[in-house]
Amino acid sequence: MLLSTVNDEFVFHCQSRNLSPKTIKNYRKQIEYLQIHNKVIILLLIDTGIRMSELISLTEEQLKYDYIVVWATGA
Repeated sequence: MLLSTVNDEFVFHCQSRNLSPKTIKNYRKQIEYLQIHNKVIILLLIDTGIRMSELISLTEEQLKYDYIVVWATGA
């Protein structure tokens, strides 16, 4: 998995707001979480072929260890 590194824009953002190291660490964690979150969504859509509406409506009961139960509607 490829995650972004600290770049000039990120450093400028932190310096211009006088962010503490703890705040910067939390900010980086949020960015990494969103990158992983978005990649999982894209891979799930591509690998399974489910529609976005089906992905959005997934419940915890439909998520199994090695498969996902999807009830498709329409034709």
